[in-house]
Amino acid sequence: MKKKKEEIETFLETFKTMMKTIGFRLIPREKNLQSLAILEISHDYAKNEINKLTYKNYESGPLADHEKKNKNVWIFGIVLGNKEVYIKLSDDFKRVAKCLSFHEAEETLKKPMGKI
Repeated sequence: MKKKKEEIETFLETFKTMMKTIGFRLIPREKNLQSLAILEISHDYAKNEINKLTYKNYESGPLADHEKKNKNVWIFGIVLGNKEVYIKLSDDFKRVAKCLSFHEAEETLKKPMGKI
């Protein structure tokens, strides 16, 4: 578990550094935009929540990105109000740090590292 924790922390540190240096983009998928509206939060608020992620928010990953060859995605979860939020981040830092998903979780998140 220690190795996994370090791997998660390294990814998050890299993602957060890339957010600051090359920029951040929440992919404007309909599901993401609807969730921001339902949760009554702004794009900047979502970005701030991503910036606060720790290994304890980890759900799964790295998983192969089915849209980008040789790239991976990492899944995290948070609670906003009384709603669980599913967050999918990409390790493809070609132009910006990308959040592919930020929406209400469709099923209960396990967050295995949060139980340590």
